[in-house]
Amino acid sequence: MPKVFGKKRIAEPALKSQWPIWLRTLFETLRDIPWLPLTAIGTLLGVSLLWTYFQSIDYFPTDLPALISLGVATAVCAFCWYALLAVGLFAPAVMYRQYRVDDKVVQNKLERAFSPLELLGLQFGSVGMLFGWLAYKDYRDCSGLSIGYGVIGAVSLLLFAVALSKIVWARGTVGQRLERLYVCVGIAAFGAFIALIFLLPLPVLKTEYFDFSILFFVFWGLAMLANAVLAERLPVAALVFVGAFAVLISFIVIPALVGKPSLFPQMVASTMGVRHDRAQEFRVPAKTCQLIQSGLGTQHAPSLSCSSGDWSAVKMQVLSNVGEQWLVEIQMNAARNSVETSFRMTIPKADVHLVQSPGGRGSKHVAMACGE
Repeated sequence: MPKVFGKKRIAEPALKSQWPIWLRTLFETLRDIPWLPLTAIGTLLGVSLLWTYFQSIDYFPTDLPALISLGVATAVCAFCWYALLAVGLFAPAVMYRQYRVDDKVVQNKLERAFSPLELLGLQFGSVGMLFGWLAYKDYRDCSGLSIGYGVIGAVSLLLFAVALSKIVWARGTVGQRLERLYVCVGIAAFGAFIALIFLLPLPVLKTEYFDFSILFFVFWGLAMLANAVLAERLPVAALVFVGAFAVLISFIVIPALVGKPSLFPQMVASTMGVRHDRAQEFRVPAKTCQLIQSGLGTQHAPSLSCSSGDWSAVKMQVLSNVGEQWLVEIQMNAARNSVETSFRMTIPKADVHLVQSPGGRGSKHVAMACGE
């Protein structure tokens, strides 16, 4: 019998890893994450969001495996959307907080600090750019609102220029002034996130009794004021928490109160490619075109002409492309009163091809049309 007890054991030398410590820590953290429960929860949340969207269009795909396979990706997309909206709502304040965190010398903190009025004035730079773009767009399309948008944009840019000059030309070296200039331009640029966030839900917040879009312009002004006032008082984590609560109210609670709870699920579905935001031109086989023409009825069927060849052009909006059947919406004009009517139907996705034409109407062409 071999002698085991009393035998002197020699510790084996530990193998030295060739990977950096931070990378090993990352892989160890990923290894400890319960992926299976998170996948199940993500699938449940993603399918629930898609179910909410499909309920809004009175349709549900019959291909359940294809729908369930989109669950995790939908949940991740929804989380990214929510995080982007929450951080973007207070992006100017977050950038200003990061600028103040970089203080190396205590006595320079007062020189680096911006007043709330200066922070508010810097955010008017994004307001001016937005209304300037609207003025150009309306001028290009021969709309009468271009002058009003242009005046608002010019006044906003003037307020931005006053705040910028006051901050940049303060005492300090050339390097400090350049640093303040970069921060001011960044705050103005990130202020555009606030405008984009509050412009997203506007098209769906108009009801028969009240136009709730007015509230979002009020919220836009309050968000700019909150960025200016809370930037010096709250840390970044608190700002993100306040932004998450504001996004919950703006994109989920208020749309649900006006009877349109599918706003956020629709945004997620569009990002995922489940639906298209506008009508596009498709090439469909002759058999599919005849199917669409028969579904339109005798009143609207002449509006859609199917070619004698193998392929026909149909302009339609895809509301769901999950599974083997697509749900599409086709806009048609009645022959008598030219009233636009929409039809929804399911078509087989086989051999359906999207046709896109890059570019659009140029400003020169539109200007000539306006002159005529």
